[in-house]
Amino acid sequence: MIAPDKQAMVEAEIAELQEMTTGQLAEKYEQLHGQPTRTRHRQYLIRKNAWRIQANA
Repeated sequence: MIAPDKQAMVEAEIAELQEMTTGQLAEKYEQLHGQPTRTRHRQYLIRKNAWRIQANA
C-alpha cells in the first residue's frame, strides 16, 4: 500500500498521460522503460506507461 500523498501523485501523473501526444508518450515510455518503443499505438503507450508508473510507486 502506498501513502495517500504518493497515491495522489501517481493518479495525477497517470491523468497527464491522457493529454500527451503520441510522440510525448513514446518519449515517456523510453524514459520509464529505458528503451525506445517499437509501436506508435497511443492506447498501448498509455497503458504501458501507466503500469510502469504504478510499479515504480
